[in-house]
Amino acid sequence: MTDSLLNFIETLFSKYRDQKPELYNQPYYVAWHFINRPIVMEQFDIEDLSVAAVYKSYPDEQRTKLLALRQLIFETADAIDDVTLTETLKWGEPSYNASGKTGTPIRLAPSKEKGLCGLFVHSQTSLIDEFRNKYPDTFYYSGTRAIYFEPDGTLAKPELREFITAALTYHRRKPLSAKN
Repeated sequence: MTDSLLNFIETLFSKYRDQKPELYNQPYYVAWHFINRPIVMEQFDIEDLSVAAVYKSYPDEQRTKLLALRQLIFETADAIDDVTLTETLKWGEPSYNASGKTGTPIRLAPSKEKGLCGLFVHSQTSLIDEFRNKYPDTFYYSGTRAIYFEPDGTLAKPELREFITAALTYHRRKPLSAKN
């Protein structure tokens, strides 16, 4: 198993250990709990050591949120036909780009504003404006390039998946406003 998968499993076990410490050492309870509450999630490992080093350099609470966003980007890309995701660094930040120039890159980084986490797209796309019009109260938007998140806030996953899909397929789709 990879280190990130082992860390993920340890995180899950520590969550349940803290909730029911008297049962944690009973393997049958732990196995029963996971069998009856399955977690169906593919863990996407960081293959580029320079990307891993950047994530490691982020403060803990922001790193956790940014890695959750990263996971969501990979899960979303995995569900899109004919899209292969590439993870690199751009401007020293993790960047996610769809194969074949079908989309616009997505970058993840801590924001300089109030310790927030940011999901950034190219400022000349219409994505932020489209989603600001469609979901005005769902996200905290910044100009035409970013959506910000509180490190300890919950993610609006359906809306974020829609945004990520729109970004990764930006050049082969019509703007949302044209579909209405």
